[in-house]
Amino acid sequence: MRLNLLLICFGLLLLVQSSYAQNKIRGLVTDSLNNPIANATISLKLNNSILKYTKTDNLGSYSLNVDGAVEANLLLEAKSFGYKTATIIYAVERNTYNFTLKEAVINLNAVNVKHKPVIIVKGDTLNYRTADFANENDRSIGDVLKKMPGINVAENGKVTYNNTPITQLYIDGDNILDDKYNIGTKSIPHKTVTKIQVIDHDQPIKMLQKNNQSNDIAINLVIDKTAKLKVIGNAKLGAGLPDRYDETIDLILFKQQFKFLDNISLNNIGTDLSEDVISHNNASNINLAENNSPNFQLSTGVSTTPYLPKGRYLFNNSGIVNTNNLFKFNTEKQLKANIYYLYDKRYQNTNYTTQTTLPSETINYGEDQRNKAVNQSIYGQFNYIDNAVTHYVNNGLTIDYSPNNNKALINGLQTPFNQQLNQKRFNLVNDLKYLRTLKSGTILNINSYLEKTYQKELLHITPGINENTLNLGVDYSQLTQRTSIPGLFTNNYITYSTLKNRITQSYQAGFSFQSIDFNSSLAKIQNNHTEETITNAINDIKWNRFKLYLNPGLDYKTEVLHIYVRLPISLNLLNYTPNNNYKQVLTNPSLGLQYQITQENKLTIGYSFAKNMGKIEDIYTGAILKSYRSLVANNIPLPFVKTQRASIGYRYQKAISMLFASINASYSNTLLDNIIESSITNSIQTRNAVPFANSINNLSVNGSVGKYFIGLNTNLSFEASISRNTGRQLQNNVLFPYKNNSLTFGINNSTKFSKNINWILRSNFTTTQSFINDLENSSLEQLRQYSKIDATIFKKVTMGFAANHIFIHQPKQGTLNYLFTDVNLKYKWTKIKTDFELSINNISNIKSFDSYFIDANSITSASYIIPGRNALLKAIFAFN
Repeated sequence: MRLNLLLICFGLLLLVQSSYAQNKIRGLVTDSLNNPIANATISLKLNNSILKYTKTDNLGSYSLNVDGAVEANLLLEAKSFGYKTATIIYAVERNTYNFTLKEAVINLNAVNVKHKPVIIVKGDTLNYRTADFANENDRSIGDVLKKMPGINVAENGKVTYNNTPITQLYIDGDNILDDKYNIGTKSIPHKTVTKIQVIDHDQPIKMLQKNNQSNDIAINLVIDKTAKLKVIGNAKLGAGLPDRYDETIDLILFKQQFKFLDNISLNNIGTDLSEDVISHNNASNINLAENNSPNFQLSTGVSTTPYLPKGRYLFNNSGIVNTNNLFKFNTEKQLKANIYYLYDKRYQNTNYTTQTTLPSETINYGEDQRNKAVNQSIYGQFNYIDNAVTHYVNNGLTIDYSPNNNKALINGLQTPFNQQLNQKRFNLVNDLKYLRTLKSGTILNINSYLEKTYQKELLHITPGINENTLNLGVDYSQLTQRTSIPGLFTNNYITYSTLKNRITQSYQAGFSFQSIDFNSSLAKIQNNHTEETITNAINDIKWNRFKLYLNPGLDYKTEVLHIYVRLPISLNLLNYTPNNNYKQVLTNPSLGLQYQITQENKLTIGYSFAKNMGKIEDIYTGAILKSYRSLVANNIPLPFVKTQRASIGYRYQKAISMLFASINASYSNTLLDNIIESSITNSIQTRNAVPFANSINNLSVNGSVGKYFIGLNTNLSFEASISRNTGRQLQNNVLFPYKNNSLTFGINNSTKFSKNINWILRSNFTTTQSFINDLENSSLEQLRQYSKIDATIFKKVTMGFAANHIFIHQPKQGTLNYLFTDVNLKYKWTKIKTDFELSINNISNIKSFDSYFIDANSITSASYIIPGRNALLKAIFAFN
């Protein structure tokens, strides 16, 4: 039935294509500098009545059907917000009409303000003037982004516009950082940025801009002309008590031909430098490459973090050297290098107690953990790019090496024990993309992705633990878990795309190959120093999967409507030891539409169905000690997973009024042919995948609304989300259904009372409920509020006061309340371009923090040691 429906959709689109043949006029719309104007409206009018209309694309070009038009009294009109309207008399013998629009001054008569509008709309681009939102206490462009209407910056630096993540952060139109843009928002001085542009339907590949089908959103930072002439940046030197330091050097150059953004940072004040190199779109990139190679398998224990900003709980000694360089040979060809070395040492002391409730019993356990982790990363990415109107080449070579060393002392089982975990991962990737426009106008796309990986892990636990389960009740000296997983993956395809009468046909053909050796063993060292490998805890799997696929697609696109259909079909050949062979044909269709209700309002609907083979991690039969509390194996043939997803979203904005809103809903149903059977005691949990029909359902709804009130100089936004997931669990031979509900509500406010006084408020409330057999098992309420006020008390002296309130309530555990307070004093010495800043944090000297965590049928209480009162004196020098 599903296949018939898709074939009908194909047929309808082809019918539309065959019947679409009409007379057209064409042309370009540009501004006075000959720059194209996107999304301008072209109308054919008779006596001020619109007979037909269309809109320009990203290159400013348009075409309009004029069948049946007569010559008398017809006018062609071109108009776009921010420009004066232009008209040309229509003539039958003429088929090309080009318009040059002059900029117009727009007055907002409905609002009585003393300054110009803070947002200017030009086609698909919104222009924010940085100075309208910045104040004297802002240092980086990231500080300003947080206060702009429609834009949200998460704690990890991820930027969203109207609830949609951005894909790129351009600097003067150049992509220097890819999706690792945190270092840019943190280090680029906001005074060097004149405008911040939000680009809807961003398409950086020039040859695809004429028939742009992109739904990406990007941000472009327009750099002030004077900042492009020389090296700019900051140098920060900070020292404090007890034994605290914070040092940073930023070197930035934004010339037209050569750009670099380099950073060196060192600190032990809880600033997580790994966030500087977060890849915000990495999950989607992996999905595009269809690579599902295993991640690290082992850990040293329970991994939870307190309900606090990292700067309040993280004990660290970290450093990073990060260099990002872009060289342009000309307007088309460029070379880019992104290189960094990260050293990150962390300490965490925590006490855990966990209660797991089953229909017939309750299990309790707890322990103290003292963790020390040293994680390093050496990363280099090198790209050669040739971006022309007729072709596009992007070859990227990536080298990534990550050695980690973790140690943990655990006290809570019968005898205290030590853990040492060494992990190493090496990745070598080459990704080639080649596109060319053929003489017929069709587009040829060739893509080749090749990745070689290797990872190795070694976990020592001394003395040996769980002797009743692992050593016949006899004490022993050490338990050692080893894993070694080398792998090779390649994905190669050719896509042929052609556009005719609003319909794009694409046909993609390709193959992928994955080869993995999965090796693991669990060994005991007895008190007499002899080593014994546990026979049912050995894996030696050779996995080879070959996939041959064809992916036809149709896109029908007008000025207001975009309908797409995809019907990929693949032949999958899999073999893995010992003697397992699978041959499967899979079809994973998807379809959707986007309806541009108005220029600023859009409705999106999507549906997809996928049936996928399991991964190598689903089929190993030898037990693996994932952590000292978790022993995992599988007792099933290769699983198959069926997933259906449906989504709907609506985005509303009135940018000139600085009002932004969106709502999105999604539902997914996953059918599995297995279930995880867990056996839980107060010392260890064993998990084994067994054959069993299972279903997991997820429903989520999220929305946001934001408004900038010009008269109040206030940016106010609200966001909310609701989620529900249901399924079944099998624990201690008891099968029961579970249900988890979550509700989150947030408020963000930024107010500029005057030139000298600014106020920030952020509040987030979350309530979570878990049910077993439709009876409430546990619930959790959490409220986190942050408020800060900055005031210039003298000409060059600014004082700030901040408060951070945390409220946590769990009916079975009680209520927790914390109030953190901070104060800072800043002096600007303009003569030497230096700010001196004294900050005192955690004035109330809170040294421990408790949190609660719940899932379907368990409650965990955690108590963390956190830094107490501390002070830091910083000198920040700006050079330009």
